[in-house]
Amino acid sequence: MRPHLVPEYKLDGVGLFRSEFLFLDVEQPPDLDAQFAAYSALAKMLDPQPVVIRTMDLGGDKIPRFHRMEGGPAFQMGKRGLAFSLTEKTMFRTQLRAILQAAQEGDVRVMFPMVMGVADLREACHWVDEVIETDRLAKRPPIGAMIETPRRSVRYS
Repeated sequence: MRPHLVPEYKLDGVGLFRSEFLFLDVEQPPDLDAQFAAYSALAKMLDPQPVVIRTMDLGGDKIPRFHRMEGGPAFQMGKRGLAFSLTEKTMFRTQLRAILQAAQEGDVRVMFPMVMGVADLREACHWVDEVIETDRLAKRPPIGAMIETPRRSVRYS
């Protein structure tokens, strides 16, 4: 993480903070305090510039150390991106809580990765609203999505 580059190069913020790197090389998923510390430090350092935090984009080639041996249900089903997060509900809820709490301290925006359909996006937005209500947070950050579709072979004649 090198947020000092934002003012140094007069950038307008951070367009994609890849949060999955907090998860990859650790023995256990980062807890609420560790994630909140990372996201809020970034938000405060960049304020008033925005930072877009992409929720964990795990699966496929990004398998965290804590899942490499036993493999969780999301990996066993071959899920990636948002579908992975919606299967790993405890990790996803913890991450949303950390991001949404950090959003109270700066211009933090949320992006969901590998959104394959409207049902998944609706469910993820519902989780955001639920966390905001449960934690009694004042601000709902802007939400975006990386829309991705399955790769199809195309033959040109």
